Amino acid sequence: MPDFAQFELDIYVFGVSATYTRYGDVFLGKGISRQYWNPMSTGVSISDGWMLKCDPSRDDLNNFLMDWSAGASAYPGFGGGVAANPSGAALNVGVGAGRAKAAVSPGMINSYRGNVFGDSWK
Repeated sequence: MPDFAQFELDIYVFGVSATYTRYGDVFLGKGISRQYWNPMSTGVSISDGWMLKCDPSRDDLNNFLMDWSAGASAYPGFGGGVAANPSGAALNVGVGAGRAKAAVSPGMINSYRGNVFGDSWK
């Protein structure tokens, strides 16, 4: 089972995302995303993500998602990506659409928005 599911939309040089964890926590993110081959491209993806840590706890996962992160992804239909920050790293696999073939993000920042089960984190 994945650690989280993520929806991301990249428009021009901006990116926004929504992330839902296996613990029911929800994060919304925003940042900068450079589209390749054309920086005027748009792209959308939905993916499952796994932290590159064996059985991460809720704190491990949320601390990773809460922190600033950099990453790269490619979704020419089916694809994936990787993201990393001081709290860890994660691998995403999913599907995408749009004119963008790949994107590199020098920085995305997520904010915690609550828990769908009412079990607030911290």
